[in-house]
Amino acid sequence: MPQSVKTPQACKPKELENFKHFLLSSEQEGEQGLSERIAQAAWLAFQYDDKKELCAIAALKRPAEGYRKGVFHKAGLPPEWAGNYPLEFGWLLILDEVNGGRIASSLLGRLMQKAAGQGVYCVSRSSRNVLSLSLERHGFQSRGEAFSKRGHRFTYQVFLYPAPENGD
Repeated sequence: MPQSVKTPQACKPKELENFKHFLLSSEQEGEQGLSERIAQAAWLAFQYDDKKELCAIAALKRPAEGYRKGVFHKAGLPPEWAGNYPLEFGWLLILDEVNGGRIASSLLGRLMQKAAGQGVYCVSRSSRNVLSLSLERHGFQSRGEAFSKRGHRFTYQVFLYPAPENGD
């Protein structure tokens, strides 16, 4: 199945619209400010099925410093660490009918190549799932404490790449 990894600026308007629609259909994000956040991402990844239909997306986002510090604070991590992780792996969405584990790992690997040595973090549900397993296989380490997000029924865990040495 073909993949495409591009900067938002290199995407065609239709690709950006499809990415946004796919994301909105998951109900993980609201419409307000979403187009701007997509445009500010470092990289967008698209996975297509054999019929050339979009079946999965992911991104390396550039979240605002305040958001990063808030995530690190909620996880009990030193807020100054947030400056070492300017990129967030996220917006990973995969249609149920495709092999999620293989696609998650493939998209993550392609995006990590684009990270070019920059620090990357990811917030994942605390339960062992396809994403947390893929993150660990790619060198991410679970750090800090599990935390809840307002209005969410799950707890979440922060994964860091590269992990701070000696716990620092």
